[in-house]
Amino acid sequence: MHELLRVPGYNFKAQFARRNEMIMEKHSFANHRKQYFYLFLPKDQKVTRDQVIIYYHGGGWTFGTPMMFRCNAQIFVDQGYAVIMPSYRRLPFYQAPDMQADAQAALKMSVEILEKKGLGDKKLIISGLSAGGHLAALTALNQSTWSAIGVSRNRLAGLMFFAAPLDLNKMAVTPVIWRLAGRRGSKLFKASNPLTYLEKGDPTPVFILHGTKDGLVNYKSSISFIEKRGDQNLKFYTIENGTHLDSGNWIFEDGKIRRMVLEWVEHLR
Repeated sequence: MHELLRVPGYNFKAQFARRNEMIMEKHSFANHRKQYFYLFLPKDQKVTRDQVIIYYHGGGWTFGTPMMFRCNAQIFVDQGYAVIMPSYRRLPFYQAPDMQADAQAALKMSVEILEKKGLGDKKLIISGLSAGGHLAALTALNQSTWSAIGVSRNRLAGLMFFAAPLDLNKMAVTPVIWRLAGRRGSKLFKASNPLTYLEKGDPTPVFILHGTKDGLVNYKSSISFIEKRGDQNLKFYTIENGTHLDSGNWIFEDGKIRRMVLEWVEHLR
Protein backbone atom coordinates (compact mmCIF):
# COMPACT_ATOMS: atom_id res chain seq x y z
CA MET A 1 0.00 0.00 0.00
CA HIS A 2 2.87 2.36 0.82
CA GLU A 3 4.36 1.73 -2.63
CA LEU A 4 1.04 2.24 -4.43
CA LEU A 5 0.37 5.52 -2.62
CA ARG A 6 3.70 6.87 -3.92
CA VAL A 7 2.93 6.12 -7.58
CA PRO A 8 0.98 9.35 -8.30
CA GLY A 9 3.86 11.43 -6.95
CA TYR A 10 6.35 9.52 -9.06
CA ASN A 11 4.22 10.02 -12.17
CA PHE A 12 3.90 13.72 -11.40
CA LYS A 13 7.68 14.09 -11.19
CA ALA A 14 8.07 12.15 -14.45
CA GLN A 15 5.63 14.39 -16.30
CA PHE A 16 7.32 17.60 -15.17
CA ALA A 17 10.95 16.48 -15.29
CA ARG A 18 13.42 18.56 -17.28
CA ARG A 19 12.89 18.18 -21.00
CA ASN A 20 15.23 19.17 -23.78
CA GLU A 21 14.16 19.17 -27.36
CA MET A 22 14.38 15.81 -29.08
CA ILE A 23 12.79 14.17 -32.07
CA MET A 24 9.90 11.77 -31.39
CA GLU A 25 8.53 9.44 -34.02
CA LYS A 26 5.57 7.13 -33.47
CA HIS A 27 5.51 3.83 -35.37
CA SER A 28 2.73 1.22 -35.26
CA PHE A 29 3.78 -2.41 -35.58
CA ALA A 30 0.26 -3.91 -35.60
CA ASN A 31 -3.39 -2.84 -35.55
CA HIS A 32 -4.23 -2.67 -31.84
CA ARG A 33 -4.06 0.84 -30.37
CA LYS A 34 -1.41 -0.31 -27.86
CA GLN A 35 0.86 -1.83 -30.52
CA TYR A 36 3.25 1.00 -31.29
CA PHE A 37 6.58 2.41 -30.21
CA TYR A 38 8.26 5.79 -30.01
CA LEU A 39 11.68 6.40 -31.47
CA PHE A 40 13.51 9.21 -29.68
CA LEU A 41 16.47 10.90 -31.36
CA PRO A 42 18.69 13.89 -30.57
CA LYS A 43 17.35 17.11 -32.06
CA ASP A 44 20.14 17.24 -34.65
CA GLN A 45 19.60 13.50 -35.39
CA LYS A 46 23.27 12.87 -34.66
CA VAL A 47 23.37 9.53 -32.87
CA THR A 48 26.93 9.41 -31.59
CA ARG A 49 26.77 6.20 -29.55
CA ASP A 50 27.31 2.66 -30.82
CA GLN A 51 24.17 1.26 -29.19
CA VAL A 52 20.44 1.88 -29.33
CA ILE A 53 18.46 1.49 -26.11
CA ILE A 54 15.18 -0.44 -26.23
CA TYR A 55 13.28 0.48 -23.04
CA TYR A 56 10.05 -1.27 -22.00
CA HIS A 57 7.91 0.80 -19.65
CA GLY A 58 6.53 -0.36 -16.33
CA GLY A 59 3.04 -0.24 -14.89
CA GLY A 60 2.26 -3.62 -13.36
CA TRP A 61 1.41 -5.11 -16.79
CA THR A 62 -1.81 -3.11 -16.49
CA PHE A 63 -1.18 0.60 -17.10
CA GLY A 64 1.51 3.02 -18.24
CA THR A 65 2.56 4.37 -21.63
CA PRO A 66 5.90 5.18 -23.27
CA MET A 67 5.17 8.90 -22.91
CA MET A 68 4.89 8.51 -19.15
CA PHE A 69 8.54 7.45 -19.23
CA ARG A 70 9.75 10.02 -21.72
CA CYS A 71 12.12 11.41 -19.09
CA ASN A 72 13.93 8.07 -19.08
CA ALA A 73 14.51 8.40 -22.81
CA GLN A 74 15.65 12.00 -22.31
CA ILE A 75 18.54 10.93 -20.06
CA PHE A 76 19.99 8.68 -22.75
CA VAL A 77 19.17 10.89 -25.74
CA ASP A 78 21.10 13.70 -24.03
CA GLN A 79 24.11 11.35 -24.08
CA GLY A 80 23.83 10.76 -27.84
CA TYR A 81 21.81 7.53 -27.87
CA ALA A 82 18.75 6.68 -29.92
CA VAL A 83 16.01 5.28 -27.66
CA ILE A 84 13.02 3.14 -28.58
CA MET A 85 10.11 2.75 -26.16
CA PRO A 86 7.51 0.13 -27.13
CA SER A 87 3.94 -0.03 -25.95
CA TYR A 88 2.21 -3.40 -25.65
CA ARG A 89 -1.17 -4.96 -24.95
CA ARG A 90 -1.82 -5.42 -21.26
CA LEU A 91 -3.94 -6.96 -18.54
CA PRO A 92 -6.73 -7.80 -17.95
CA PHE A 93 -7.46 -8.89 -21.53
CA TYR A 94 -3.97 -10.02 -22.53
CA GLN A 95 -1.39 -12.24 -20.86
CA ALA A 96 2.38 -12.62 -20.87
CA PRO A 97 2.55 -14.49 -24.23
CA ASP A 98 0.63 -11.66 -25.92
CA MET A 99 2.95 -9.06 -24.41
CA GLN A 100 5.98 -11.08 -25.45
CA ALA A 101 4.62 -11.32 -28.99
CA ASP A 102 4.23 -7.53 -29.03
CA ALA A 103 7.75 -7.06 -27.69
CA GLN A 104 9.12 -9.27 -30.46
CA ALA A 105 7.09 -7.49 -33.16
CA ALA A 106 8.20 -4.08 -31.88
CA LEU A 107 11.82 -5.24 -31.82
CA LYS A 108 11.58 -6.53 -35.39
CA MET A 109 10.14 -3.26 -36.71
CA SER A 110 12.61 -1.24 -34.65
CA VAL A 111 15.49 -2.99 -36.38
CA GLU A 112 13.88 -2.24 -39.75
CA ILE A 113 13.39 1.44 -38.92
CA LEU A 114 16.95 1.76 -37.65
CA GLU A 115 18.21 0.25 -40.90
CA LYS A 116 16.26 2.82 -42.93
CA LYS A 117 17.76 5.63 -40.85
CA GLY A 118 21.32 4.46 -41.40
CA LEU A 119 21.59 3.09 -37.87
CA GLY A 120 21.59 -0.56 -38.85
CA ASP A 121 25.10 -1.07 -37.49
CA LYS A 122 24.10 -0.14 -33.94
CA LYS A 123 23.95 -2.82 -31.28
CA LEU A 124 20.97 -3.12 -28.94
CA ILE A 125 20.68 -2.60 -25.19
CA ILE A 126 17.38 -4.07 -24.00
CA SER A 127 16.06 -2.71 -20.72
CA GLY A 128 13.03 -1.98 -18.64
CA LEU A 129 11.60 -0.88 -15.30
CA SER A 130 9.45 -3.20 -13.18
CA ALA A 131 6.95 -5.02 -15.45
CA GLY A 132 8.86 -3.58 -18.40
CA GLY A 133 12.01 -5.23 -17.08
CA HIS A 134 10.16 -8.55 -16.93
CA LEU A 135 9.12 -8.13 -20.55
CA ALA A 136 12.64 -7.08 -21.57
CA ALA A 137 14.11 -10.20 -19.95
CA LEU A 138 11.40 -12.47 -21.29
CA THR A 139 12.08 -11.21 -24.80
CA ALA A 140 15.86 -10.93 -24.87
CA LEU A 141 16.71 -14.16 -23.04
CA ASN A 142 14.48 -16.32 -25.22
CA GLN A 143 16.60 -17.64 -28.09
CA SER A 144 13.50 -18.00 -30.28
CA THR A 145 13.07 -14.21 -30.24
CA TRP A 146 16.16 -13.65 -32.33
CA SER A 147 15.34 -16.30 -34.91
CA ALA A 148 11.75 -15.03 -35.08
CA ILE A 149 12.85 -11.48 -35.93
CA GLY A 150 15.72 -12.56 -38.16
CA VAL A 151 18.44 -10.86 -36.12
CA SER A 152 21.58 -12.42 -34.66
CA ARG A 153 21.69 -12.45 -30.87
CA ASN A 154 25.23 -11.13 -31.24
CA ARG A 155 23.59 -7.78 -31.82
CA LEU A 156 22.58 -7.73 -28.16
CA ALA A 157 25.09 -5.49 -26.37
CA GLY A 158 23.62 -5.69 -22.87
CA LEU A 159 20.59 -5.92 -20.58
CA MET A 160 19.45 -3.43 -17.94
CA PHE A 161 16.83 -4.28 -15.33
CA PHE A 162 15.40 -1.85 -12.78
CA ALA A 163 13.35 -3.50 -9.99
CA ALA A 164 12.28 -6.18 -12.45
CA PRO A 165 10.49 -9.45 -11.57
CA LEU A 166 13.13 -11.69 -13.12
CA ASP A 167 11.89 -14.83 -11.35
CA LEU A 168 8.11 -15.07 -11.04
CA ASN A 169 8.49 -17.89 -8.52
CA LYS A 170 9.71 -15.28 -6.02
CA MET A 171 6.65 -13.08 -6.52
CA ALA A 172 3.67 -13.22 -4.18
CA VAL A 173 0.62 -15.05 -5.50
CA THR A 174 -1.71 -12.21 -6.48
CA PRO A 175 -4.59 -11.81 -8.95
CA VAL A 176 -2.26 -9.83 -11.22
CA ILE A 177 0.38 -12.57 -11.35
CA TRP A 178 -2.32 -15.22 -11.81
CA ARG A 179 -3.86 -13.35 -14.72
CA LEU A 180 -0.45 -12.64 -16.25
CA ALA A 181 1.04 -16.12 -16.03
CA GLY A 182 -1.59 -18.55 -14.79
CA ARG A 183 -1.26 -21.07 -12.00
CA ARG A 184 2.20 -21.50 -10.52
CA GLY A 185 3.75 -24.65 -11.95
CA SER A 186 1.64 -24.56 -15.11
CA LYS A 187 3.03 -24.54 -18.63
CA LEU A 188 1.92 -20.92 -19.06
CA PHE A 189 3.64 -19.87 -15.85
CA LYS A 190 6.91 -21.49 -16.86
CA ALA A 191 6.76 -19.88 -20.30
CA SER A 192 6.08 -16.48 -18.67
CA ASN A 193 9.04 -16.66 -16.28
CA PRO A 194 12.28 -15.06 -17.55
CA LEU A 195 14.34 -17.46 -15.44
CA THR A 196 13.13 -20.29 -17.70
CA TYR A 197 15.21 -18.92 -20.57
CA LEU A 198 18.30 -17.92 -18.63
CA GLU A 199 21.38 -19.96 -19.46
CA LYS A 200 23.95 -20.28 -16.69
CA GLY A 201 27.16 -18.54 -17.67
CA ASP A 202 25.52 -16.40 -20.36
CA PRO A 203 28.24 -13.81 -21.12
CA THR A 204 25.84 -10.98 -22.08
CA PRO A 205 26.61 -7.93 -19.90
CA VAL A 206 23.82 -7.29 -17.37
CA PHE A 207 23.07 -4.37 -15.05
CA ILE A 208 20.53 -4.88 -12.25
CA LEU A 209 19.27 -2.24 -9.81
CA HIS A 210 16.94 -3.23 -6.97
CA GLY A 211 15.96 -2.02 -3.52
CA THR A 212 16.00 -4.36 -0.53
CA LYS A 213 12.63 -3.06 0.73
CA ASP A 214 10.79 -3.25 -2.58
CA GLY A 215 7.13 -3.78 -1.72
CA LEU A 216 5.94 -4.66 -5.23
CA VAL A 217 8.72 -6.78 -6.75
CA ASN A 218 10.46 -9.09 -4.31
CA TYR A 219 14.18 -8.32 -4.04
CA LYS A 220 14.74 -12.09 -4.02
CA SER A 221 13.65 -12.15 -7.65
CA SER A 222 16.90 -10.43 -8.62
CA ILE A 223 18.94 -12.63 -6.27
CA SER A 224 17.47 -15.76 -7.85
CA PHE A 225 18.39 -14.51 -11.33
CA ILE A 226 21.96 -13.74 -10.27
CA GLU A 227 22.43 -17.09 -8.53
CA LYS A 228 21.42 -18.99 -11.67
CA ARG A 229 23.37 -16.85 -14.10
CA GLY A 230 26.60 -16.34 -12.21
CA ASP A 231 28.35 -13.01 -11.82
CA GLN A 232 30.33 -12.93 -15.07
CA ASN A 233 29.79 -9.55 -16.77
CA LEU A 234 27.10 -8.70 -14.24
CA LYS A 235 26.76 -5.47 -12.26
CA PHE A 236 24.31 -5.66 -9.39
CA TYR A 237 23.63 -2.51 -7.41
CA THR A 238 21.55 -2.84 -4.26
CA ILE A 239 19.70 0.14 -2.81
CA GLU A 240 19.75 -0.57 0.91
CA ASN A 241 16.23 -0.07 2.33
CA GLY A 242 15.21 1.11 -1.13
CA THR A 243 11.59 0.80 -2.22
CA HIS A 244 10.23 -0.10 -5.65
CA LEU A 245 10.12 3.48 -6.90
CA ASP A 246 13.61 4.18 -5.57
CA SER A 247 14.87 2.02 -8.43
CA GLY A 248 13.49 4.60 -10.84
CA ASN A 249 14.30 7.81 -8.99
CA TRP A 250 17.79 8.06 -10.51
CA ILE A 251 16.27 9.69 -13.58
CA PHE A 252 15.37 12.74 -11.46
CA GLU A 253 18.69 13.08 -9.64
CA ASP A 254 22.15 13.56 -11.12
CA GLY A 255 23.73 11.44 -8.43
CA LYS A 256 25.70 8.26 -7.88
CA ILE A 257 23.19 5.83 -9.35
CA ARG A 258 22.65 7.82 -12.56
CA ARG A 259 26.39 8.12 -13.07
CA MET A 260 26.77 4.39 -12.49
CA VAL A 261 24.09 3.56 -15.06
CA LEU A 262 25.57 5.88 -17.69
CA GLU A 263 29.11 4.65 -17.08
CA TRP A 264 28.02 1.03 -17.40
CA VAL A 265 26.27 1.73 -20.70
CA GLU A 266 29.17 3.77 -22.01
CA HIS A 267 31.63 0.91 -21.53
CA LEU A 268 29.59 -1.65 -23.49
CA ARG A 269 30.92 -2.90 -26.81
